[in-house]
Amino acid sequence: LKNREKIVFGIVNGIDYDRYNPLSDPGLARNYDDKSIDQKPANKEWLQKYLKLKVDPDIPVICMTSRIVEQKGYQLVMKIIETLLRHGVQFVIMGDGEKEIVKFFGNVEHRYQKYFRITPFDTKYETSMYAGSDIILLPSRFEPCGINQMIALRYGCIPVAHHIGGFVDPIEDYDPRHRTGNGFVFT
Repeated sequence: LKNREKIVFGIVNGIDYDRYNPLSDPGLARNYDDKSIDQKPANKEWLQKYLKLKVDPDIPVICMTSRIVEQKGYQLVMKIIETLLRHGVQFVIMGDGEKEIVKFFGNVEHRYQKYFRITPFDTKYETSMYAGSDIILLPSRFEPCGINQMIALRYGCIPVAHHIGGFVDPIEDYDPRHRTGNGFVFT
C-alpha cells in the first residue's frame, strides 16, 4: 500500500478531435487551425453580430458554457460581473439551470445590454461560442474533470480557471518569463 501512487493513477477526460475541430467545424463562420489562426477573428465578429453586441475586435469577449448551477462557480461571477462589465468587456453565458441564478443574470443583461448576454444552451452554437470568444471563464467550486477547457483550447479560447480538480491537469498557468502555459488558473 505504501507505493500505491506509483501504480494507481487517474485518466483525464478527453475530447473527440474530429468532432471538435475548428478546421472542419461546419458551424463556424470561418474555419481555421493553428496555422491559420488569423481566420479566428471572423468568428468573433459573427458572434458579436449574432448576439447583437458591438462588433469590435479589440473588445475582449468572455464566455461561460455550462450548466447554471452553484457548483460551476456562478456565485463568484455574480459578485464580480458588474465590475467586469464596467471595464468594457463583453460577457456571454450559454446554459440552463437554477432559476434564481438565471434570473439574476437576466437582470444583469437588462441593465448591461451593450455588454452582456445570457442564452439557453444550444449544441448548434456551442463551438461558435469558443471560436468567437477570447476567454472562457471556468470558476467551478469543484470539477471532477470536465471537457469545456479542452474544447476551448482546441478553438483557441484561453481558459481562466479555478485551480481545482480536473482543471489542474490540462491547464498550465501561463508563465511570461518562460513563455510556457496555455491558460490562467486562480485559487
